[in-house]
Amino acid sequence: MSASDMTSARRREPTLKVIERFRSRITPGMYSKTVTRLLSRVPEEILTGLESVVLTDNGRDYRNDTNGPNMHKAPALSYYHLQTPQRQAWVEIFIDRIISSFPTPVLHMQLVRELLIAKPLFHEIAHHRNAAVGGLRPGSSETLADRWALEMSRSYFRKRYWYIRPLSAPLSRLLRFISAFRKSHLDRGV
Repeated sequence: MSASDMTSARRREPTLKVIERFRSRITPGMYSKTVTRLLSRVPEEILTGLESVVLTDNGRDYRNDTNGPNMHKAPALSYYHLQTPQRQAWVEIFIDRIISSFPTPVLHMQLVRELLIAKPLFHEIAHHRNAAVGGLRPGSSETLADRWALEMSRSYFRKRYWYIRPLSAPLSRLLRFISAFRKSHLDRGV
């Protein structure tokens, strides 16, 4: 099933639980609403066997638990926990790591939260899809999960925010300019 098929799925409340486990000053309810909205466009058959999505603000980096060299330098934004005999599969998203470089007022905008959370959430759902369906070669799952997450995110935003598309090119240029401006000022210590 392609990402375009998934977003054509009727919008509905997902059956899996979205749980917040915040220890810091992250506003409760804000991010669970965002995740629920993103999940509402994913077909139920993809989510089958997935117990919950846990939103947290303090987690350890599970990549250090794997065999082999740690290929990534940045901490994980999210993690997919495989099903075990004791528990169904679940997804963990580290909200503090995702929002750390954004000012709080910007995070009150639903669109911004969706933009920030969509890729890590859809990436982990892709891992669940692979674990449930299987068939991928070892080592190819990260690349395919990244590709699927990008495809699903694009499809979601095209359908959800269709009215913004004509403004996307000028807004993209403006955001690149602001980012470059901020970087140059940070580099100079201004």
